[in-house]
Amino acid sequence: MARRAEAPDDAALAYEAGELLFHLGELARARVEFEATAALAPNDPRPFVALAALDLSERPPALERAAARLAP
Repeated sequence: MARRAEAPDDAALAYEAGELLFHLGELARARVEFEATAALAPNDPRPFVALAALDLSERPPALERAAARLAP
């Protein structure tokens, strides 16, 4: 995570940080990183898929928000 702080404009690093946090169960922090990735690389579908997965992991799932993220 120290590398992420040193490179706030690195979309790839933000995405990797989000993935790590997601797998560690740090879902709120993962969401922040995936949102940063989406802002830094709006043409990359990966952060939007990851955010939809986070939406679906909520109890109850945020189905409308997940569907909106994945809509063409």
